[in-house]
Amino acid sequence: MSASISDPFLLSSYALPSRARQSSAPSTSAGPSRSIFATHSHVREGDKSEGYVTVAVQGDGIHVLDVSSDHPCSRAFLANVHTAISHTLGPSTSFQCPPVTRNTLVDDVQTCTTYAAIAVAPDVPPEARSKTVWAWEDKLIGGVMSADSQKKRKSAQVLSPIAHIYTPEELPGRVLLVSTSGQLTVTDADLLTQQPPPPLPAQDADWSLLRHFLIPRQSCTFSLSRKVPSQGVISVAFLRKENSALRLSVIGVGHNGYIALLGIVAVPVEETDIADVTCSNSGFITILTSSGLWYSFQLESRDASTLSLQPRADPLRFHSLSFLPPYNPTLTFHASEIALLPLTASHVLLAGVTTQSSAELVLLLWDMQYSVVLAQHTFAVPSALGRTKAAGLHLALVDAPASAHHALLLLAGPARASVLAVPLGVPPRSTLGAALGRGGSARRWLAAAPRPNLQPLQPGQGRALSGVMERHPEAAAEAFFAYASQDGAEFGYTFVKMLLEQVFRVPKGAETIPYAPKIVRWLLEKRAVSYGMVEGGLFPALMARNDWPSAMLAMQTVTDVPEGNMMSLLAKVVAARRSEQPVTEDAMQIDSAPAALADTDLPSLASFLALCVAYPTTPATLRIALREHLREAEGLTAVLSVLSSWIDRWGAEDELLLPEGVAKDAHGVPVPVFPAQEKRDIPPIEKILTFTQALIDASFLTLLGHAPAQPLLRGLLERLEPQFVRVSALAQLAGALQPFAAAHARAVREGSTGAAAKAEACVDWRRRRRAAHEQAEMGLGAYQVEELVL
Repeated sequence: MSASISDPFLLSSYALPSRARQSSAPSTSAGPSRSIFATHSHVREGDKSEGYVTVAVQGDGIHVLDVSSDHPCSRAFLANVHTAISHTLGPSTSFQCPPVTRNTLVDDVQTCTTYAAIAVAPDVPPEARSKTVWAWEDKLIGGVMSADSQKKRKSAQVLSPIAHIYTPEELPGRVLLVSTSGQLTVTDADLLTQQPPPPLPAQDADWSLLRHFLIPRQSCTFSLSRKVPSQGVISVAFLRKENSALRLSVIGVGHNGYIALLGIVAVPVEETDIADVTCSNSGFITILTSSGLWYSFQLESRDASTLSLQPRADPLRFHSLSFLPPYNPTLTFHASEIALLPLTASHVLLAGVTTQSSAELVLLLWDMQYSVVLAQHTFAVPSALGRTKAAGLHLALVDAPASAHHALLLLAGPARASVLAVPLGVPPRSTLGAALGRGGSARRWLAAAPRPNLQPLQPGQGRALSGVMERHPEAAAEAFFAYASQDGAEFGYTFVKMLLEQVFRVPKGAETIPYAPKIVRWLLEKRAVSYGMVEGGLFPALMARNDWPSAMLAMQTVTDVPEGNMMSLLAKVVAARRSEQPVTEDAMQIDSAPAALADTDLPSLASFLALCVAYPTTPATLRIALREHLREAEGLTAVLSVLSSWIDRWGAEDELLLPEGVAKDAHGVPVPVFPAQEKRDIPPIEKILTFTQALIDASFLTLLGHAPAQPLLRGLLERLEPQFVRVSALAQLAGALQPFAAAHARAVREGSTGAAAKAEACVDWRRRRRAAHEQAEMGLGAYQVEELVL
């Protein structure tokens, strides 16, 4: 599918009451004040039509628009839009966050249950403001609300102010509430709390929610932890503290409502004034600051237990858009004239207002992996919105169900608010072919981004650089470490790049190459080196000096190693080890170096391959690199033999289903601890399988025609097929064993805080009755499960 943006269609427009113009909903940490909210939902689970759009207008009420049509984003689609449900609440009622509608079909009758968080209302007491949820249940007959079947409004109050309401299909019959501090509360359809939020540690109480994303577990690809539920949703919350750095919290919610913290990651963005944030299902994150810098990161799990953020490209810098400084102090909505929406993979939709004399609304479809604009569309700002030089617009983008072919654009001015459908054509994935030839497409919107850390050298840095430049390697190292040992020594981009240039400099006419490896390894250990700091690449410079230890260290600390350079080093290791002894069926014999190599720094095949397997790569680029650098069948067989032996070792281990205790991470948050497994000198099994698949995809025909590789291929098939059968069988146990797992995790968690010891010393009849009730819910009867080994 080619990328495209067509003319937007107006779905509805609302005049804002005078009270809503003066003061809309209270500003929350989840976003600035807004006079209109909207969400888009299916007609029912699995439905392929356009569904319903639920709109909340401050000082007016809630309107549910029926946009279901067989011709999405066409004139027939526009003509078919009508209001199916309206709840007029009057000018004294305002909303805290977007409402949401859950649609069900019972006996061929469509039922819509609408939930809304109320910020202010005449019948809501002051202490319950922003903490109250109202719900209406309406039956639709013939596509309109049935007045005689409309039920009485339900109301519930939670402990914390609400920032988001969700009714995900992955949690049937449940409602998920997100507070302004990022906590999750799970309720049933009647708003009765099923899973309260865990208490926040004291050091986390001051953090507030900036942006929140809810990702279906089945489509989430960035988290591989054993703690992640197989069914349910993944919560990604961006939190910030006043004048403090940004961080994100990742939480898993099981289909039964069980909540588990998966990790907290610091976001490496120094600016605290954030305009908008996106997070896709693949964990591709972009952060747009109010100064115009747009950062991109990849959220990933290297060791299947901890999450990390890796930069994906240099930040972009915008110009020609109205949200950029200098700000107009009289422009009350000015900071909101920008909006982002994550689409597929690294595709992001941006909506903004141009700064030209006759301002226009611009829609840009970006591929952030390659920093190009795939499609763009501009149109005039509707005059009915009332935008002037003294009063701007508020823009918001809303995602639509996967079956829809559009996104929603909300435009709110001083006098009126509108909901538009923007027809989109979005490629399913990011490809180099789609980005080729579009390098100049973003030139109108971008300014040249400054190189990071290009500050002038400090006096101490200059002396250290002079010492490295003019002295023998040993003396150069001494001069460098004299500076590095000082308190407050800084290592910016410019200084480190100039250091590496001098360390790898080859004097003219020199018979030997002077080299100070201690300096390189110290900088690598401090993670101060990027691959492009060295002209021609870091690995070629290290290999010219036969510095394998530094290359091994770089594989663990440098985050931007190209796949081609990595596979080039792997080919060198394979060739060197194969020249010393032939490949045997025992893969570990490949790594036992003979006496001739015992005193060298050349790594074993298994140790270097483990670093390559664990390193984050792009599958397509990895296949190209494997095909380019590992062409001989003998070398491929040697690598495949090691991978096969690792798969054997993982297959022989017991699967760990339950944690043995609770520990606190770096942020003081309790996390489950699984028993220590053996054989941790090999990469995680999911990384091994991914690399094995890339290797076979890149060279299957070569391996198939090589006789020594055929037993390995057959062995892989024989070992993996039973695992698929076992996984399918274990999936059926998830529901039956979930109450037991939840009770065990609760007991472990309480035991870690000393509650279990107190309960054992003083158990009253209430606790005994609750324990008996929990055992009855497990449905285990007279049996008692002591240990489960698979």
